[in-house]
Amino acid sequence: MKHESTIAEHQLDTQNRIVNHTDLRKNPIRMLVYISLFSALFIVLGLIQIKLTASAVPFSLQTLGVTLAAIFLRPKQAFISVFICIIIGTIGLPIFGGKGGIGHVLGPTGGFIVYFAFGACLLSYIIHNTLQKKLTIKHYVLLFICYYGIGAFASYFIGIPWFMIVTSSSLEKAISVAFYPFIIGDLLKALLALFVTASLQKYIVKTRQGLPL
Repeated sequence: MKHESTIAEHQLDTQNRIVNHTDLRKNPIRMLVYISLFSALFIVLGLIQIKLTASAVPFSLQTLGVTLAAIFLRPKQAFISVFICIIIGTIGLPIFGGKGGIGHVLGPTGGFIVYFAFGACLLSYIIHNTLQKKLTIKHYVLLFICYYGIGAFASYFIGIPWFMIVTSSSLEKAISVAFYPFIIGDLLKALLALFVTASLQKYIVKTRQGLPL
């Protein structure tokens, strides 16, 4: 009986190795699919823009695309998915609200665009462990702070100085047209991202576990 049990354990171990090997071989394809999916989502959300009368910076859902990429993808993949879009936009495809090209990327909103890929990577890294847990109210509060703080608010530390340089604006002017009008929208996008997390956590965990580190 002991000998038979040892053989059964050996067979099970062999089967697990085969399954793991197969999963690892599928990972590159799965990784490319996920990256492409969230690149496409970022582009679609970027086409949804509302021009605010008092601001040269339009209201956009692109920061929501950044946050969603960070939620579903590991840091490296989140960075790549957004960075691909920045490259595509830089070479001229009109993915930033119908605009594109190096002139637009280096324009008043360039600082925000540059931040997107790094923000996705950083946010994904910071929230990784929390997403693996059984979420409580404390976790949701923490995630909301991260979604707003890293997914949106941190972009202003690059976006505002960039805006000031390109438009020759004062700090007060830059904040009044490129920050204040977007506070409520950024908070709502963080809340929407939190709702997605609460609704799809099981799938989020599976997606992140299916990707290589």
